[in-house]
Amino acid sequence: MAVIFKKNKRSRMVRQAVRTAALMLCIPSTAVFQAYAQSESGQVVGTVRDAAGAVIPGAILTITNNQNGLVLTGKSNNNGELLVPAVPRGDYTAKIEAAGFQSQSEAITVNVTSSQTVVFQLVPGAVTSTVEVTGAASLVNTSDPTLGETIGETQITQLPLNGRNALSLALLTPGVTTGAYVEYGQDTVNRFSDSSAGGQLSANGVRAQANNFILDGVDNNDGLQNVIVFFPPVDATQEFKVDTSVAPAQYGRAGGALIVSSIKSGTNQLHGSAFEFNRS
Repeated sequence: MAVIFKKNKRSRMVRQAVRTAALMLCIPSTAVFQAYAQSESGQVVGTVRDAAGAVIPGAILTITNNQNGLVLTGKSNNNGELLVPAVPRGDYTAKIEAAGFQSQSEAITVNVTSSQTVVFQLVPGAVTSTVEVTGAASLVNTSDPTLGETIGETQITQLPLNGRNALSLALLTPGVTTGAYVEYGQDTVNRFSDSSAGGQLSANGVRAQANNFILDGVDNNDGLQNVIVFFPPVDATQEFKVDTSVAPAQYGRAGGALIVSSIKSGTNQLHGSAFEFNRS
């Protein structure tokens, strides 16, 4: 009996060790996946008040993506503050509803890694009545102190590109230049002299190898030479954000520019593109 007891005890210890090891392996992988999934997303913040300026707690904010129908919701807190985190970039319709007030809706655009601010002022009335706001969104970012530029689809498709690389448009960002004309190691695809121009960027005088490239929330940096690995195709690039201020804590890594690119996603309509590229 003593021998059987020892064997059973040992078996239980082995099973417990295996379960613990499996759990420890799952936790880091899950954390990394969540961090990547949210690193390119923006957010929607704002306030909701009544006509007299008093805050309205418990108001329901619903934002709907106009291209694919994605619906995200949030609720105002006791101070009337709104927050919808991890919002994929795109064009949305934001609608706010509160008991005893007319609902209100407006069109907003969420860019990569950016914070979109909405301010609602509701008037008393039935919820079935809706006030539609058509005014343009403010050009001043009052939600976070980041500095930089968002290069959108219109600029990518309509501005001339030498080499069909959208990242060369990062030079439109104040403080960003081509950097020194040199070749790092054996890398030949990051110089502006060839058709893959766009990786040799210097932000605020910092060396080009100090940048951090993110593609759809995934690290896009070469671990040996600290340069970009994959240049996103110009036809597939929706937009990208060049952040020249101190990198937020969720990115870190480098002291240069933070370049976050977003690939086009699917919509409810069939679409595509075609091009002819010829150089004589």
